[in-house]
Amino acid sequence: MKIFKNSQPVRRCIKNRNLLVKHWLPVVMLFAIGSRPQSALAQETADKFIQSKAKARVLGFLPHWEPDSCVKLEYLTDLMLFSAEANCDGSLEENYGWTGHWLIEEAHRQNVEVTLVITFFEPAEILKLVTEPEYTERFCESVVELIEISNFDGIMIDFEGPGEWRRLIDEFLVEVNAAIKQVDPGCELSFAAPPVNWGRLYDFEAIANACDYVYVMAYPFNGSFSEKTGPMSPLTGTFCITNSIERQFASVASIDRDKLIIGVPYFGYHWLTDSPKANVKPTKAVGVTFYRDDAIESQKHEVLWDEKSQTPWYRWQDAVGWHQVWYDNAESLNLKCKTILDYDLGGIGIWALGYDGDRPEFWEVLKDNFFKSTAIISATVQQND
Repeated sequence: MKIFKNSQPVRRCIKNRNLLVKHWLPVVMLFAIGSRPQSALAQETADKFIQSKAKARVLGFLPHWEPDSCVKLEYLTDLMLFSAEANCDGSLEENYGWTGHWLIEEAHRQNVEVTLVITFFEPAEILKLVTEPEYTERFCESVVELIEISNFDGIMIDFEGPGEWRRLIDEFLVEVNAAIKQVDPGCELSFAAPPVNWGRLYDFEAIANACDYVYVMAYPFNGSFSEKTGPMSPLTGTFCITNSIERQFASVASIDRDKLIIGVPYFGYHWLTDSPKANVKPTKAVGVTFYRDDAIESQKHEVLWDEKSQTPWYRWQDAVGWHQVWYDNAESLNLKCKTILDYDLGGIGIWALGYDGDRPEFWEVLKDNFFKSTAIISATVQQND
């Protein structure tokens, strides 16, 4: 925990945890296999050190409308609290009780870092914030105050909407990051970016240089706005996760792959159509679905696999017409995890905790892909005790 204003907690002493795991994990394994902890305290310390290491970062976003009980800190490296709301004058209007929340202390106890997400979804107002020096300065002061009060390990900027502010956001992020680092050099700044540079207004490379990492919201590629039914987060295809990595964020990946975190959805979408076929024009956009419901409902109907996107969907017909729900399941999530690891990226992000209810399968996929080796090491230490 932070004791003095400018001190850094031990958990931040090594900035790039992925670099530590990639290069030092084999050494830790040898130590674990060959050593014999001399006491219960030493055993506990060794287990906690080893279990805290993951193959990549796993960010879990907790929206203020979901219950705290849905969080499993043992399968996360970063807890993302969603959210605090910004105003155009730089003040922060609402943080939904995250300041001083009990999860912050508990996450730190389990060596999980805590980031507060700051949102702003009014494009015209965002432009005022990023162009008026007085407003930008007030925003920096507001953010620094939150960090000092609640001991946050990071701040994520989630500004969304069309407009010219996108051309200027990297300069704004430079100022915010400088203010944060002045009071706490170990505190991270990140930016939530779309998976495709629509309109080519963003400078993704400049944004990555201004931040500690970029969270790529690889969702939703389809929804109420789309002309055809389709996947929320296609792994492959024209516009998809692979395209985001290889083309949209290619300049970032070529410089520092650890700066890219790929976000995946725990939600789907329901359409009405006149056809049982995939990728058809909907007659009605019904609404968002959640995996906690899709896992049950999909078993009542015909589940299909879309090879083009590497995602599942299910359909049924009633008196109204054909229904299509496109979503992600354990199989498609597993493919996304493996892709992230294959590209050697910084990690994965989950939008959102609670959308899977109390079902275990998504947690199992995360554990098997990102934490499995650490569990084996931990068991080896116990065996040699």
